[in-house]
Amino acid sequence: MAINENALKESDYYSLHRVLTRNAVWNFIIGARGLGKTFDAKRHVVRDFLKNGWQFIYLRRTAEELRQGAKETWFADIAEFFPEF
Repeated sequence: MAINENALKESDYYSLHRVLTRNAVWNFIIGARGLGKTFDAKRHVVRDFLKNGWQFIYLRRTAEELRQGAKETWFADIAEFFPEF
């Protein structure tokens, strides 16, 4: 079986840790699609809510964006990290 040289390694995916250590009021993160920016942000805010009760918002700019990301499936990609929920 051939190894895909273009496959992403675990270390290639985005991590919020470094940005959050800056203690900024606002953080704007820009990067290529599919590298885990939204995934890691969702995982972080859910973890903070469960640990500290901190609430968060998930903001969409347009009705079309809202339709594309159905609220019924918002948790699906991070569910494996929170099996008790």
